[in-house]
Amino acid sequence: EALNEAGGIVVLDGTLEAVNDMEKQHFEELFRAKGIVAALAKTSTLPTEKGDSFGAMLNQRKQGTWYYHPVAEMISENHKAELAFAKLHDTSEYVFRTEIYSAQKEKISEVMAELKHNAKDLSFPGYPYGLILADKLARVSDKEVDYLKAKFFAAAGNKWSNLKKRMASVNAHEVLDRM
Repeated sequence: EALNEAGGIVVLDGTLEAVNDMEKQHFEELFRAKGIVAALAKTSTLPTEKGDSFGAMLNQRKQGTWYYHPVAEMISENHKAELAFAKLHDTSEYVFRTEIYSAQKEKISEVMAELKHNAKDLSFPGYPYGLILADKLARVSDKEVDYLKAKFFAAAGNKWSNLKKRMASVNAHEVLDRM
C-alpha cells in the first residue's frame, strides 16, 4: 500500500506482461496501489498483417506527435494491459509501444499527455526523461563489469575453473560483441 500512495502515474520500462509467477504477484500488488500504472517499451516486434513492423508502419503514415489506440486486445491473465503506440515528440524518429493497466484504460489520454510532456529532453527527444534517468542510474559500465568480475573471481579462489566453465555456457555473445 505504500506504493504510489499519492496517486500519479507509475511508468515502467518495458511492458506490463508478467513472465513468471513472481512478476505476476508484483504486478498485482502494483495494480492494487493508488495511481495509474503504465509501461513504455523501447522495442516492439508486433507485426502488421503484411509482416511489417506495426510501429514503423504508423510512423510512416502519421505526422507530429500522436498516439494510436486501441491496437490489440490482451486476453492473457499475465498481461492485463491496453496496448497503444506513441510518438511523443515532433522531432523524434521513434515510436514506442505503450501500455496502461487494462482496468485504467479510460486514463490513456492523461497518460499520453504526461509522457509527451516528459519527453522533451534534448539528449533523447521523444523518450520520457524519467526513463532516461532510470537507465543511466541502473546501467553498469564495461569497466565496472570487468572490475566486479575480477573481484569476484579473486574471491572464488580455487573454484575459479568451475565458475569459468559455467559462465561459458551463458556468455558466448560477449565474444561476438568483441569481434
